[in-house]
Amino acid sequence: MKIKLGLKHYDVIKVESLKGKIVSNKINDKIIYYPNTNTINTYFRNNKVHILVTNLDYQVEKIFRNTPKNKIIHLKKDKKQTHIFLLPTETKEKIVIGSVLKLIN
Repeated sequence: MKIKLGLKHYDVIKVESLKGKIVSNKINDKIIYYPNTNTINTYFRNNKVHILVTNLDYQVEKIFRNTPKNKIIHLKKDKKQTHIFLLPTETKEKIVIGSVLKLIN
């Protein structure tokens, strides 16, 4: 799976299981996609990350930039209505609230 940000395409890793969540903590160069969740933590991360919260249509609702490690973010929304993307801080594309992410299979 890939995601298009600006003119570039980035690899995306979709995480749906507990084992996937543990393994994804060691991945720092790809975008990590957590479908249908409203809580994310940055424990065991080596670097800072950008966190994007989208609705079911992949429209960005919230952005947490340069989130350091050892933080928990809990949204007050239903978890079946939100998706969360973790982006490495090396992504330089400008993403604003209201923009729509394009996923490519």
